[in-house]
Amino acid sequence: MPLAKIYCACDIRSYNGEIEIVPRTNSNGALAKARSPYTVHISKELMELYADYLAHEYQEATHDYVFVNWWGGRIGAPMTYPTVIDLFRKLSARTGLHATPHMFRHTHATDLLRAGWDRAYVQRRLGHAQIQTTVNTYAHLSSGDLGSMFARYQKERAR
Repeated sequence: MPLAKIYCACDIRSYNGEIEIVPRTNSNGALAKARSPYTVHISKELMELYADYLAHEYQEATHDYVFVNWWGGRIGAPMTYPTVIDLFRKLSARTGLHATPHMFRHTHATDLLRAGWDRAYVQRRLGHAQIQTTVNTYAHLSSGDLGSMFARYQKERAR
């Protein structure tokens, strides 16, 4: 799930596991790439992690932004994209693993395609206007993936 795209706790509907991505002007500079609102469904486990975050990390913020800066700089302010990048740099240095927030979008798109999701569904989930963006930029399928899909095709065809 993209950090910079979830702005407001009011967009999270915990009762049915949905996040509404709503394009709006935000004081932290986060912008949705999509021009129209769209819904992303999330797992119960992710919703539980969010509830844990609210209970143990969110503290006493005076706004309802989802990601808030508690580690320096403007304490309690909505987290900005540069702050998220800096946090990932620090975590990468500490763990020795290179990761960026945007890598999670690419990984999620690839996982969905590997699971057999239609490209159009992945496009909608990521909020892309053009399916070519999803396929050409976010799909990182290997020759092993192609072999697995062909094996699945052969198995289904034999039925």
